[in-house]
Amino acid sequence: MSKVQNDIANLLNRFGAKTDSYLEVEAALEYKEAPLAPVVVPVVVAAPAAQAGLMTPVSQAESSPAQAKQPIALVPRMAVAASAPNVTETRVEPVLASVYVAPVQERVASNVEPSTLTSEPATVSVMPAPKSSLRSLLNEVALARQASIQASNEEKAEVVTSTPAHVVAVVSLKGGVGKTTISAALAGALAPQGHGFAIDLDPQNALRHHLGAVSDEEESVEGLSGEDWQSSLCDGMVGVKMLPYGIVADKERRVFERRIENDNEWLNRQLIAMKLNTADTVVLDTPPGPTPYMEHALAVADQVVVVITPDAGSFLTLDQLDRQVEGIDHCSFIVNQFDASRTFCQDMLEVLKRRLGDKLIGVIPFDHAISEGLAFGNMPLLTDDASPARQAILSIADALKAQSSKTAGD
Repeated sequence: MSKVQNDIANLLNRFGAKTDSYLEVEAALEYKEAPLAPVVVPVVVAAPAAQAGLMTPVSQAESSPAQAKQPIALVPRMAVAASAPNVTETRVEPVLASVYVAPVQERVASNVEPSTLTSEPATVSVMPAPKSSLRSLLNEVALARQASIQASNEEKAEVVTSTPAHVVAVVSLKGGVGKTTISAALAGALAPQGHGFAIDLDPQNALRHHLGAVSDEEESVEGLSGEDWQSSLCDGMVGVKMLPYGIVADKERRVFERRIENDNEWLNRQLIAMKLNTADTVVLDTPPGPTPYMEHALAVADQVVVVITPDAGSFLTLDQLDRQVEGIDHCSFIVNQFDASRTFCQDMLEVLKRRLGDKLIGVIPFDHAISEGLAFGNMPLLTDDASPARQAILSIADALKAQSSKTAGD
């Protein structure tokens, strides 16, 4: 037995084996195992020049068939090592994160050049745009409607809501106190010449006589019931322009009063349509007692002037008048036809002063020339500066102007 065989026998005996199971394998072996799929080595992309010195190029390994392990009989290590083919171990260096490595879509043979690998651009299918749904169409209509409403509201906000002129309403709950006479006098005293306007809201249609605005063409003037008040204005004394109530039948008057009673904006709308300015003053002469005309006048007036006389009849109307003008801040009182020669008038004036306080802004003395002048087309309260009644009217006008200026300043 040779030395090699003795060594083998000793080795087998050490592991409890016998030499009978030992099989000598010839050194010349022919391996017919299925080769593994070839490995494609990633392509190295050149790094920027700044990093060229820091990077180690990756070597491209040659593909070689790897040996698959299969169960075989025990073979001496020396024999296998002597007969095994010499496979050179190839080492692949790691690639830096900054180097772009092209993704491998599929394994290809090692003899295919990477540059020949091309990929088709992905085709994206575009779905046709869906037709507008009913919901979207309704939303568009709703948005358009809202925009239209908003634009309409903005236009309404710019619309003038009241006349820029200063409006003074002259009222009384009792007839025969000289209310129309005072209205004509204030229209001439409150505004500069050419800027005074007087509007007759009293169906008696008497204001035109006090302002000397009677003409042969008054039958054709529509007056208060007309729509265009500017075209119906008449020229009166001291440059006052006045709008007469107009000559109407009782049936037409009742129809007109029902109409304005149901139209709260009638007077305000008509004053706006006159297109007056801030330098103008409008005096409204109203009929006695609570009427639709008085309600309209109180609604648009900047100042309210109540005309009373120093007698029991006027005093008894004060409580009712307080309810009528409730909520109106700038309400003033004038005592007309005061006869200083009568003790009763003096006492009544004292009672009225205590009752009204600061609201009483003037007392106009009784003057026969006023009633006599009306018969001759003369108006002392407008023209006769020597008349005590005229001086009283001017003082009242100054008080109203001061009151208005204070209100504007506040």
